[in-house]
Amino acid sequence: MDELVSCKRTDRPPCYSTSQGKGAVFVSRRISVYVVGMMVALLVSACNAATDHIQITREIFLENGIPAQPSALVQTLDGGYVVVGHIGSVKSAWATRVDRDGKVQWRHLVPTGSSRDDIQKPEYTSAAMLPDDSAILCGSEEIVEGTNSNIVGLLTHIDKAGHVISENLIYPNADKKYRLNYLDRCISFGDGVALFGRTTAVWGDTIPRNSKQFGWVVALDAQGKIKWEKLMSDPEPAGKIESLLSTSNHELVVANNGPRPMPATDRKSVV
Repeated sequence: MDELVSCKRTDRPPCYSTSQGKGAVFVSRRISVYVVGMMVALLVSACNAATDHIQITREIFLENGIPAQPSALVQTLDGGYVVVGHIGSVKSAWATRVDRDGKVQWRHLVPTGSSRDDIQKPEYTSAAMLPDDSAILCGSEEIVEGTNSNIVGLLTHIDKAGHVISENLIYPNADKKYRLNYLDRCISFGDGVALFGRTTAVWGDTIPRNSKQFGWVVALDAQGKIKWEKLMSDPEPAGKIESLLSTSNHELVVANNGPRPMPATDRKSVV
């Protein structure tokens, strides 16, 4: 992203400079990308000594006259961006890809009732790139069945040109006893992508029904196919997975906010 944002050379030393060219110093400390409503604004925040020379260099208008609510942004391998979220007063899952110059490459929507009349409120919450520069989009949508409704994971794979390779509604381990299924975030993992979210299993005929919450992690291969899934639970409800980190040795480190009761004789800080 460094080439997108620059400040004029001054007699003050540059702050965290990464590369220098004629008449400009490119800085990379705390680069921020803001997605606000219908536009993307790129700016950089460096040290206080240089803030009077920082300027917004580009605004990219993605939609015109339609309320768009971006949720996440990821940089493509060719220097562009994929922005995902939802759009419209009747919610539709929404994704747009732009090149490094801000030109829209493709736009993808999953409208309410698009493929099935019982599908409601689809939205994308995150995106990640595969090695071939295709995009994985993840999110959720509601399926209404009579007086009941389930939330299911929404997983879309789109190639660089905007062709949909696959688009599926997924349950943990393809088991429909999991009724509330959210894919909250996806990140690059090895040569594929890792998805993480949360799910609730519901069973039995009693009122209220028995239920249990889990953290939900899904690994995709380089073709966007599911390799494995893992459900994680604590003695008490697992809570939402707050963060997922892919390490250099291909491990996933997960942090969540689920309570883990400890014996009174062994109360220690848990990291």
